[in-house]
Amino acid sequence: MKMVPLALTRDPRYPFPVAFDDNNHFIKAYRSAKPWCPPTWRDISAGFLNARVAFEMTGGRIVNATRGGKLETFERVDFDAHVGKEGKP
Repeated sequence: MKMVPLALTRDPRYPFPVAFDDNNHFIKAYRSAKPWCPPTWRDISAGFLNARVAFEMTGGRIVNATRGGKLETFERVDFDAHVGKEGKP
């Protein structure tokens, strides 16, 4: 699926730039042209870091088994080795 850049709009009804299109979702009309605020990488990465710290403080661990991508907040593991070919750990 090809990602289409979002067209953010300044709308006086909202305190932040909003998008009205659905061009970046695999389900057609997913948002029904309702305004939504696309998350920023700054906000997403802060949330991931908070999750990592919270899990580690309680003895847990989050790993990243994604093939590719840019998320480096979590330790990377090989998907097939970690999850298995059948989708079971």
